[in-house]
Amino acid sequence: MSKEFEERRPNIKRYKRIYPHAGSKDYKLGKEMAEIAIERYHILKACLQQKYEMIHNTTPSMGTQIFPVQQLDFSAYKDFKIKRTQSMKFRPLEDGTIDASRITESHRNMKDDWKQSEGDILYSAVTLDFFLPILNYNSISGTTGSEEWDKLFGTLKEKNYPADIIPCMVRVFLSIYLAEFDLGHYL
Repeated sequence: MSKEFEERRPNIKRYKRIYPHAGSKDYKLGKEMAEIAIERYHILKACLQQKYEMIHNTTPSMGTQIFPVQQLDFSAYKDFKIKRTQSMKFRPLEDGTIDASRITESHRNMKDDWKQSEGDILYSAVTLDFFLPILNYNSISGTTGSEEWDKLFGTLKEKNYPADIIPCMVRVFLSIYLAEFDLGHYL
């Protein structure tokens, strides 16, 4: 704040942090957002630790799909209970990699979708566009197709998966509310 502004309006604060009252709609929404972010953090962590198993040829949830689909089962991950993914068309190649055009398309989809773009990696952590680069990263290819993601994943592994360096729209929100919701023990 400039000195000139301070002299004209000395009693005005730039912002005031307001915490919602327990039981209010804002409080419930905040708690729900924190819980979703924590679950997705653990999905990311389980994927980076390769604590999942791909289940082939699962029955599609819609019952109308004629192509083979797969699911990821996270039962090997013990830090947090993660549900099996929906049936998706991962279609890995014989060597476990994902076709480069599909990786490029996934990153383009995430960039073009405003929710995924703003929410960043944790928002996307339940989508096919997230899992394809992850599967490729864990293959012999060793890359997600994004230098930014590769660097982030290397840092996460190196520093033992600190949640506070993961870019996401609720990161600031999480730091404020985790203690209040008593959910910090999940990180």
